[in-house]
Amino acid sequence: MRRIITLIIFLSLFLGYSQTKELDSLSIALGFETNDSLKVDISLNIIDLLYEAQDFDHALKYIKLSDKLSSDINYKKGIAKITYYKALIYAKKDDYINAMDGYTKAKTLFNTLKDTLNIAKVNNSIGLIEMERGNFNKGLQYSLSAIRELERRGLSHELRSAYASLGKTYYKLNNVDKSIEYNIKALEIQEQMNDSIGVSNSSLLLAELYSKSKEHRKAIEFYEKVLNSAKGKSDSIRSSVLPKLGGEYLEFNDYDSAAKYLIRGLTLNRKNKNETKFSNYIK
Repeated sequence: MRRIITLIIFLSLFLGYSQTKELDSLSIALGFETNDSLKVDISLNIIDLLYEAQDFDHALKYIKLSDKLSSDINYKKGIAKITYYKALIYAKKDDYINAMDGYTKAKTLFNTLKDTLNIAKVNNSIGLIEMERGNFNKGLQYSLSAIRELERRGLSHELRSAYASLGKTYYKLNNVDKSIEYNIKALEIQEQMNDSIGVSNSSLLLAELYSKSKEHRKAIEFYEKVLNSAKGKSDSIRSSVLPKLGGEYLEFNDYDSAAKYLIRGLTLNRKNKNETKFSNYIK
């Protein structure tokens, strides 16, 4: 036990030099905490920050140490949450088998604790991984079962992922109305959280969905939103979006605007030797 505590303190002080102020504060608090269950709780907060920063290697070090400490004191809440974080990281590393095994174990533990919030988080995570693997109906069932609880608690991070994945899944299932509904919900949270990549991805899907629905003015609005985003500055995005935007203006017989975007798109696609791809956008 003493050795585990010493290792946690050492790791916390080591990480304090390279992370955010919040992480620094938690690391210092961990180093001076004497209550073992509180040590685990602080470690879980640190793991959460490291996970959000995608610093999975350091998160796993904390998980390993905190897992041992939680088991030694039989801290069921800590064991359940640590099991869940391990599964999340397995999922990020595309280790489906270990991720699903971890989610199943975590859900069982949270059920024992009657922890409805974390059960919803696990269901949402299972839904995300199933949808990413193409198991759309199964994934939808899990994510939709979690949405109400996540919305009730106002959990923006979880809802951002859930809405975006549901929007993509309904898009692939050609359910235009549902895809628009969830992409708009995802976009609202992404904008609140300054998630520029998420904003670009959701805007692009919405533009294509509105184009399918013959709502060309809305399609134009979202294609322009993509072009004005940070992601929209890349040649690959612009070479795809510019001709599509020109095609939307053609639907209104606005030939001046259409020509402007089509010429810019053609120039960029010629530069990148994508003329065949370009021609497909304006048929």
